[in-house]
Amino acid sequence: MKVKCPFSLRCVPSGISWKVMVRCGMHNHKLSKDLEVHDILGRLKDQERNFVNDMTKYNMAPRYIVAALKHKDQKNLTSVTQVYTTRATYRTSKRGALAEMQMLLSLIHKEKYMCWTRNRDKSDVVTDIFWTYPDSVKLLNMFHLVLIFNCTYKTNRYRIPLVVIVDIFSCLCLFGT
Repeated sequence: MKVKCPFSLRCVPSGISWKVMVRCGMHNHKLSKDLEVHDILGRLKDQERNFVNDMTKYNMAPRYIVAALKHKDQKNLTSVTQVYTTRATYRTSKRGALAEMQMLLSLIHKEKYMCWTRNRDKSDVVTDIFWTYPDSVKLLNMFHLVLIFNCTYKTNRYRIPLVVIVDIFSCLCLFGT
């Protein structure tokens, strides 16, 4: 509760419907005169939802999506929370019935990356995963003298270490005069 209002309702199933009871009908604040605090008014319309989905495809930050929606319509009351919810729904619908790891592996194979995984002993739990573009392997075989390992920790929500290997290769450039 953001304003610590004691007002509360209790809903319980009653047959095929619900029974709603007021547990405490008191408020410790005045009701708002404007409707900006009500989420129902900021609900996205279909065209706005499609706009949010398109901007999600292009990795636009949610705050910029909200700013663009408000720039299109000055009376738009959409909040950042609603944009986050719409983005999460869109990403889940794109993934379908696949788990996150299954989706990652399907994208790796679809884009024709080379992939190796290691599993925990006698289980399907993946402990390590490595993927790279095939051209990177060719470059590594040709110019294997210099490699840079960049280990960046806590870069994902699972707090799994991510190691990025950047290859540097020598290139002989000839310029005509």
